Amino acid sequence: MIVTGGLGFIGSNFIHHMIHSRRDFRITNVDFKGFGSNPANVGELKRNNRYRFVEGDIADYTFVRKILKNARIVVNFAAETHVDRSIANPAPFFESNTKGAFNLLRAAYERNVDKLVHISTDEIYGAIDSGSFDERSQ
Repeated sequence: MIVTGGLGFIGSNFIHHMIHSRRDFRITNVDFKGFGSNPANVGELKRNNRYRFVEGDIADYTFVRKILKNARIVVNFAAETHVDRSIANPAPFFESNTKGAFNLLRAAYERNVDKLVHISTDEIYGAIDSGSFDERSQ
């Protein structure tokens, strides 16, 4: 299994859950060590033989195609967050959230990956006047 963005809060918790609950998975954590990355989130997994870390950027198609060579499952947590930062400087958001996701989809198709799961945040819904969003919100 390939997990992108696995040094972030949500991705690293997913990796811990999978390593501790499933003995049938080996996980390759791909992260480019950006703003939301924290290597300490997975520090104790360095000695686990079912875990490995690869530093790389999913905005680099050649890298993505290489890392997905024998992948069966890809879970994408890699993304820039914080709407205010995206307004001030949209380029990193395009590279990771759009180009990176496209590269994963394209390479997964070319490499015959069985499953690609794309994780996002509630920020995709935009503003809300009151209450909170869920998957049925419009």
